[in-house]
Amino acid sequence: MVGSPFADTTVRVLDAKGRTLPFGVVGEIYFAGKGVARRYLNQPELSTQRFVCIGGQRLYRTGDLGRLHDDGNLEILGRSDFQVQLRGMRIELTGIEAVIRGVARQCAVIASGADYDVRLVAFVVEPRADVRRELAAQLPDYMVPQTVIELDALPLTPNGKLDRKRLQELAAPRSAGGQPESRLELAVAEAYSQVLGLRDVGADDDFFALGGHSLSAVLLLEALQEWLGVRVSPGTLFEHTTVRSLAAALEHEPCSDAARPVLLNQSPEAPALFLLLGVHLYRELARELEGQYAVYGVYADSELALIADSEHVPSIAAFARDYLDAIRKQQPQGPYRVGGMSFGGLVAYEVAQQLRAAGEEVELLAMFDAVLPMTRWQKLMRLAGMSRRQRVAATMRRLQPYADFLKYQDDAQLGSIEQRRQLAYARSARRYLREIRPYDGAVTLVVSGERLRRDPLADARCGFGALVPALRVHTLRREHLALVESAGAGELLLADLRMVTGRRCVPPALTLVRTGA
Repeated sequence: MVGSPFADTTVRVLDAKGRTLPFGVVGEIYFAGKGVARRYLNQPELSTQRFVCIGGQRLYRTGDLGRLHDDGNLEILGRSDFQVQLRGMRIELTGIEAVIRGVARQCAVIASGADYDVRLVAFVVEPRADVRRELAAQLPDYMVPQTVIELDALPLTPNGKLDRKRLQELAAPRSAGGQPESRLELAVAEAYSQVLGLRDVGADDDFFALGGHSLSAVLLLEALQEWLGVRVSPGTLFEHTTVRSLAAALEHEPCSDAARPVLLNQSPEAPALFLLLGVHLYRELARELEGQYAVYGVYADSELALIADSEHVPSIAAFARDYLDAIRKQQPQGPYRVGGMSFGGLVAYEVAQQLRAAGEEVELLAMFDAVLPMTRWQKLMRLAGMSRRQRVAATMRRLQPYADFLKYQDDAQLGSIEQRRQLAYARSARRYLREIRPYDGAVTLVVSGERLRRDPLADARCGFGALVPALRVHTLRREHLALVESAGAGELLLADLRMVTGRRCVPPALTLVRTGA
């Protein structure tokens, strides 16, 4: 914490597009006032970068990251040059490098990929231990680089500085090998290449290992339909992720439109846990529950229809029927365990209601930051109990209603798809307020502590306090989008499942993020 600005100095915290950010939200720090110089002497390019005019005010761009608190104090968090945004979490690369230097002679960590979809890559020289294992023991899971590359020496520029451009080239995904052979394999490889922006894709390359995710999967399915004239279901893609296996599936198997659960770990004989509206989103959670529960991701075709037409949105009850059909094909009878992230949590809530209405037992309902929208009356009541400064912060926060839920908003193509999806979710959730019923079964709710901290209007029980008497709330100090993508949530589920079933669950050894309010 630095403190509040001098009387003749203005401090602003802005996003990448020069927009003022609400209290508590991290952005770049700008200064204005009498102490700001006109320019750098004899450095016109640097002057243009650092001295800018926004909204008629002349500002100095510091390059430092920070946030303004609602008491007027400024907190500085480090340089923007060495911080990246990864799955909703802001990460300082120098902090990771400091840990690696304890087990290697030299190191460098970079963020590879576009700034809206990055992965961490560590380069090490003469490591003395397993770098990823050492990092996992000392850092949160989301800060552990996905790739560690060993070099004889770090590349340097002619003037002796670290050559980060060369590191980016070394970090670029490499083909897993095997040239596409058949016409179908060539077409699938070309579709992968176009959607992911890669030059060479081999027959054994995995779409998701190359950086694919649920939204880019939508683009891939559209490309395959356009080029091959075949409608590919999401389940086919999620089960056959390499070029070779997907081409074989398209050639030898019928492309069924029916949704089907996709097993995400290696525990098919264990009790099943069905997680809705996502597949690869839940990979880390499935790993945590390995040996205890068979974790299935379920992604129905109705989700694609929603993205295509966000104006005519199915009700949550209709979504739930689609997902329930898929679940019962895998498991015809209870007891059931269902869950979902964000909007998927609302659908899981309704799936549990429909199962219980059919006389089935629901052993556990798990929701990850699933938020019921507030009514206007609820918002007014919460605002009435706030200070003037808190009300201003809450109003500014509401000007960016989906900031916590958007991951690819800066990408021209994926951003529009993501925004359509979130708008459709919001419409469906508001309609559900008129239909939702109380639930008297066991419910685990995992909430983003970072979202609660930044949003003065946020409800710690996400709107379910009056609906679920047996609600167990766990708060993780993590961004919304990182709740199920890094370790910790599985441990909470195991504890709650043990409580409601009496079944002995032995959690695997994990690096956990501390829980707390």
